[in-house]
Amino acid sequence: MNEVILAASIILTLILIVTSRSLLAPICVFCILSSGNALVFYVVSFLEFYPERVSSWWQVKSNYQDVSLFVFLFYLILVIIAAISQVISHYNFQKEKQKISLQFDPNKKINLESVLSVERLLSSSLVSLPMLVVLLCILLLIWVHCLKVDFSKIIYYNEYLSIRTNPELIGIKDGILKIIHTNLPIVGCLMSAMSVLYLRLHNPLFFVLAAIPSVYSFLFSIAFNSRFASLQLLMTAYALHLSRKKSVSIGSLLFLFIGYIIYAATLQLRALKGVGRFGDFGIFPFLELLTSGSFKPIDYFVFALFNFFGGGFVMAEAFDRGSFSYPVKYKLLSLLSPFPSILDGFNAVEYVKRENRAALYSPFSNFAEVYFFGFGYWVYFTVFLILALFLMTKVWNKYRGQYTFILFLPAYYVFIRMHTYPLRNTMRFLFMALILMYFSIVIAPSISKRKSLTSLEIDDEIDLEK
Repeated sequence: MNEVILAASIILTLILIVTSRSLLAPICVFCILSSGNALVFYVVSFLEFYPERVSSWWQVKSNYQDVSLFVFLFYLILVIIAAISQVISHYNFQKEKQKISLQFDPNKKINLESVLSVERLLSSSLVSLPMLVVLLCILLLIWVHCLKVDFSKIIYYNEYLSIRTNPELIGIKDGILKIIHTNLPIVGCLMSAMSVLYLRLHNPLFFVLAAIPSVYSFLFSIAFNSRFASLQLLMTAYALHLSRKKSVSIGSLLFLFIGYIIYAATLQLRALKGVGRFGDFGIFPFLELLTSGSFKPIDYFVFALFNFFGGGFVMAEAFDRGSFSYPVKYKLLSLLSPFPSILDGFNAVEYVKRENRAALYSPFSNFAEVYFFGFGYWVYFTVFLILALFLMTKVWNKYRGQYTFILFLPAYYVFIRMHTYPLRNTMRFLFMALILMYFSIVIAPSISKRKSLTSLEIDDEIDLEK
């Protein structure tokens, strides 16, 4: 039965990929990650294919077979949710397309593409005075952060995550700088994609303004021994791929390869100390590993693959334990709050101080937490997820282009992390993604339409004068 359910998930994922005609469509990325987690769980649990490193990291148990059916059913449900969103989005798109074709008057000088496309508006907005102000503010904060940091403590330290979760250890004491410091890896992912866009737009000023925070954030991701360093390179590869008209970009393949090398190195650096809290971390130990003969990126391929698709074991652990009691405030802030802890007081919730985890170094995922929260919360999260996937698919089908991929970056970030990280780590970025979708569907077309109508009125006035 397990094999049948797993096969159904994979087949349905393949159908969605074929109908979407792109592996990078939001609905496809969501399904690939869901089916991938289920497949890796099956390979490790039932084919007993797991190296000692994997077992020591995730503390794999043999009794997960008792709850394996629930795990495979869960991931099948996720793919079905995506399929429902795809069907609704396709029906809605065809209906709007028919409505537009009936309303379009070819005698008018209104270009239908300029009315509906977000591409031109987005590209013009990226090179504008407000965006210049935003980039300068980010650069200023990065500069102040650079002046405050004790760089000797990011070159080498011996406690994992200490310099990221406790910025005061390296001299960062101001509230706003603490927020910037802990979110530097996220800033790096966004700025990397923006740099590619500005390179494509042939704008050297904006490219430099985006590239400096990108490089600075990347160095700190390396110092944190964070997988965000490889995610930043993955985002760069994704941006290079979609910003070009060619199907395959050599640059994107290169960044993808380097991203894997960085990913394998971060895993090996931790594994050298038995995946412990204390060890040799920082930029110097990282570079030392890369240049030493002990670095084995090929040997860590299975480990990296398992680490990336390890959500199945998180869900298995959740089903195995049965239930946990969470404070109502923790549930509501996790699901509904888009604000950082400094504003909504999330860190003050007592439960956060004694967080239950799937394993010593693995927290419970989005789905595991919602499962523990109760049936009502699960219904809300499911409906919310269907609507989110529907909006993303609608925007992808309607406005896909060389620049609009920037709208989907928060969504892809959420899809990658929601299988292995708590709700608090992803929901605010899902809200951000939905705001961008709303901008694409409602605000941007109306602005573009007004511009087109204004242009038409000017043309009419010129015709009258003639």
